[in-house]
Amino acid sequence: MARDLVVALVVGILQGIFEWLPISSEGNITIVLSALGRSPEAGVAFALFLHLGTALAATVYYREDIRDVLTLLPSWRPANATEGEQATVTFLAIGTLVSGVVGVAAYLTLVDAVSELGGGVFIALIGVLLVLTGAFQYLSRDRLGAGRTRRSSTACSSASPRGWRSSPGFRGRG
Repeated sequence: MARDLVVALVVGILQGIFEWLPISSEGNITIVLSALGRSPEAGVAFALFLHLGTALAATVYYREDIRDVLTLLPSWRPANATEGEQATVTFLAIGTLVSGVVGVAAYLTLVDAVSELGGGVFIALIGVLLVLTGAFQYLSRDRLGAGRTRRSSTACSSASPRGWRSSPGFRGRG
């Protein structure tokens, strides 16, 4: 019991760090838990559960921005969906809907894949995907403009809590 509590605390701290870095928090948490003797299935389930804590932390941090967007909802109309502050509401609504649909489909696929693959094969697959992600980020830095500042915005960075600061209508923090 005490070991499980220590593992949960360590993994929670790692999740809190990993989630805000441009790396796969879920992949890294699954690898850490597998290294600590947990099954890949348990690692994936725990990593996904940790995202609730991330969502709560992001909600608390961005509470004023979220409140501002929610106050725009009653005045939203299709005719002005892409104008001014209403564009932010439209962007977030579409992004959330698409992300939810893709996320549920990916989760169901992942559950099946984890149960089909052996533990070592699954961990090796995560490792390969992490390396590919790093290579993609390294190669794309030149295409996206090496001279950009941290606060510049792309569609990808705006679609996640890490990029909300650069989304239209959101005040910057930090």
